[in-house]
Amino acid sequence: MTTTSRNQQIPQVYAATLQPHDFFWFSSYEAVGISSSEGVIHNYALTYALNRFERVIAWDVMPQYEAEIEQMVLYCTPARSREVARVGITYNAVDEQSLRTDAEQNINTPMLGQRRVVVPFLRRGLRAEPVQFFFYLFAPQGTQLPRVMRIGKKRAIAVLSYRLLTGRLVRRTAVPTHLVNPLDIAGTVQAFWPISIPPNLLLDQAEIEDDWFLVAGRDVVHVPRRIIERSSN
Repeated sequence: MTTTSRNQQIPQVYAATLQPHDFFWFSSYEAVGISSSEGVIHNYALTYALNRFERVIAWDVMPQYEAEIEQMVLYCTPARSREVARVGITYNAVDEQSLRTDAEQNINTPMLGQRRVVVPFLRRGLRAEPVQFFFYLFAPQGTQLPRVMRIGKKRAIAVLSYRLLTGRLVRRTAVPTHLVNPLDIAGTVQAFWPISIPPNLLLDQAEIEDDWFLVAGRDVVHVPRRIIERSSN
């Protein structure tokens, strides 16, 4: 298999680690009043949080992800944790006057349900280890990277660390060492395992043909379509 180097420069690429410091909750899926968080973070949600693009006033019916992300400096791949532990938090709507949960209410309030949230640590006998999510970050040279951010439904605090990657940019067929958003792919997907979370599914172990990758030792990073387009302009 031949590889082709690209002379054009892309932004710097970092191997990033996200460590939640609080119970971490977002709705990966919901059924029968139970909302559960998986050990995967969609790269759109992560990109919004990294850029502190947290509050949006919109008059459109549908989300405008593409237009909004184009305004952001940082972009990333989806994140995944090797292992997570969850705990259930039960909630109900309470009538403020009677303090009853079975009162008829004419407003839109959450009824009885449960949130399955990610615990920020893992128990190892008498020890506790932090839960960590791993992803790759694309940032223009000289950008000051965030070290602390808030993310998730309850804006949990998370700490970030980075390792700058140095490698070759090549166009070939490869399986990246991370999850991939199919909307970031410019080549052809030959095989993958789907992970279904909103707003669109992610690809695990995706074999991608005729696309751009940064190869840095064991790290094989798929370069998203939008990053290639930005570097061409």
